Amino acid sequence: MTFKENLIKNKNKSYDFLTNPRVVRICIVIALIVFIPSIVIGLIIAQLDPAGLWYFWTDNPALWAQYGMGGGDNAGYSIFTDYISNLGSLNYTPIPKFLDDAAMITSLVMIPVIFYLKKLFDTTIQERAETRKKLGKVLSNLALITYLIGLIGFFGIGFFSEDVADFLEVATNGVATVAGYDFHDFFTVLVFGFLALSGVFIGIIFLTYSSLSYDIFNVNIPKSVMIIAALEMIFLPISLSMVFLTYWWPFIEWMAMISLFGWIIPLALLTLKQINSDLDSERKKIGVKEIQEFLINPKVVRICVIALLIIFVPMIIVGLIVAQLDPLGPLIPVYNYIDPAGYNIWVDYISNLGSYRFTPVPKFLDDTAMLCSILFIPVTFYIKHLVNSTLQEPGAKARKFLSNGALISMLLAMVGMWGVGFFNEDVGDTLEALGVVYMGRDLHNIFSLIVFGFLALTGIFIGLLGILYTQIMRTMFKTTIHKNIVLILGAWMVIFPPIFCILFIFGAPPSRPLWEWILMFSFFAWILPLAFVTLKRVNFDIKPR
Repeated sequence: MTFKENLIKNKNKSYDFLTNPRVVRICIVIALIVFIPSIVIGLIIAQLDPAGLWYFWTDNPALWAQYGMGGGDNAGYSIFTDYISNLGSLNYTPIPKFLDDAAMITSLVMIPVIFYLKKLFDTTIQERAETRKKLGKVLSNLALITYLIGLIGFFGIGFFSEDVADFLEVATNGVATVAGYDFHDFFTVLVFGFLALSGVFIGIIFLTYSSLSYDIFNVNIPKSVMIIAALEMIFLPISLSMVFLTYWWPFIEWMAMISLFGWIIPLALLTLKQINSDLDSERKKIGVKEIQEFLINPKVVRICVIALLIIFVPMIIVGLIVAQLDPLGPLIPVYNYIDPAGYNIWVDYISNLGSYRFTPVPKFLDDTAMLCSILFIPVTFYIKHLVNSTLQEPGAKARKFLSNGALISMLLAMVGMWGVGFFNEDVGDTLEALGVVYMGRDLHNIFSLIVFGFLALTGIFIGLLGILYTQIMRTMFKTTIHKNIVLILGAWMVIFPPIFCILFIFGAPPSRPLWEWILMFSFFAWILPLAFVTLKRVNFDIKPR
């Protein structure tokens, strides 16, 4: 097969995946569950915001004025005075994750939806419309392109939140801008401008082919309703978006977002109904058994392992590089300590990679921790499933006990890992200022103890499996790794991470941050080899025989 043929084949496979009704249905459900509830929860949490702005990152008021960040802020949150983006800033809410992460997740899961809609429009118009078939193709292409650009903007406002954009602008001395906008404002222009344009093109499709609503969605929608909805899509969002992007009034921004939701949500629900009607005969009841089968599905596990290998360590490295842009300061009053410029594992904790006081882009640690904690879940259940398949061999009771211990401790560690990302250092400190502490510790420190403690315990359980049942484990993973290497790795898992964990907790010299990094490296020393042998076993299960 030539390179060109291989490229076309992969392109077709990608398109088939993006327009698969089952994939699109899952994406619509995720989008509906994630975005609107996150906005509502974010609005409620933002009411806890005290008066004034959050400036842990600098004690230099000159920088506030230089970058337009000075001034006061009323307690709580109001759509009349606060921008939507303020829900993603520690200046205006103690937990900005609700907006930022919801925007990124929703932007990704909506990609298959717009490809499916384009396919739906094109197929129906070509088969059912009597005239203007070429016009329908042009409009659907324009709708697809503008919607995708809008989704790029949607992802961008979540990743380059207000705080990230401001900190990058400071760290780069104003270089991190596009056409005079900081990154967040630039992506804001994209999301409002291009989603509104997409609404115009889809509205024209509905207006031009209003009699085809049943053919498109399998729903009898009166022609008059289609025309009214089309006119709303064509005129209202684009008008409000233009006014907002001209004058940047907070209330108009909220009205523009509501007008966009006024067609995006109904369109998603209609698409969901159409997919459900087509797949009605294939719908299955989802119970505990079905969830278990999904979690140990080799194809699902392979995707998770590959994603972990691509994301986990590389994002930590990228985070370390970006953290070198961190300027001198601020003064940390509790310790009477001025943070040096850049980042150094001798003096900076891992969690500092998730704080604006120590890096301009904390998302490389925070979001990586949250995502990887979820990806580890199927891998964990799959390994437990493999151990269960060996229970007919001698020592079954001990292996069952060790594998159960590993499963429980790993899941608890993943709860801690997710919590470390969601309740990062800055969120933990902000909530602590509001009185949210447990046993004298903020939420970030609590989740840090959970992830380190239970990962160390998981290593002990899996390490003992490797030491006590070396040959069974080698056979189970279909690996030819020498048994002595398995024994050495098992001994490492049982001995060293717990020792490093104790040295970190008690702050042994030369420095506690350095011991935290050594502890994490000791985890990587067994997690990465385990991921590779799991991937090999998964590929063996998937490979046709």
